[in-house]
Amino acid sequence: MHKPQQSEYANYYETYVSLTENEPIIHQLNEHSESTLELLESLNEEQLDFAYADGKWTIRELFQHIIDTEIVFAYRAFSIARGESKPLPGFDQDEYAALAAKDKLSKQELIDAFTHTRQFTVTLFSYLKNADLKRIGTASGNPLSANAAGHIIIGHEIHHINVLKNKYINE
Repeated sequence: MHKPQQSEYANYYETYVSLTENEPIIHQLNEHSESTLELLESLNEEQLDFAYADGKWTIRELFQHIIDTEIVFAYRAFSIARGESKPLPGFDQDEYAALAAKDKLSKQELIDAFTHTRQFTVTLFSYLKNADLKRIGTASGNPLSANAAGHIIIGHEIHHINVLKNKYINE
């Protein structure tokens, strides 16, 4: 399944979907997984606690946010693919981040969490059929297809890695 139509997701997510390729979700998940892990592994514990400005997330919090968002959108994709007719709730990323920051993960725990979350997401999308991916449900009060949820996971990751490179480590 390739890029979703704009009618399959809220306008807000265009920022993320526009960053994805017209390639199967599995291919993109695997491709970006490798580069994201390489970047995370290159950072030390001190760098993980750096924020480029007051009130901005640390690099550690940014990676936790990427993981949390992937979990939420993988669940949405699964629910919609299975025909969930009830609207799925939104989530407040700042509340999630604030709670996660209280028990901050070590670098290795972040690596493990990202790796396991991504393995699950790849497994999920590997067994969803085209008909499953085309299903459209409601999340955060807007239409969302399972396919769009997969592209949002990828585009969201790309977006935040770009922010990380441009504002945190200036690669």
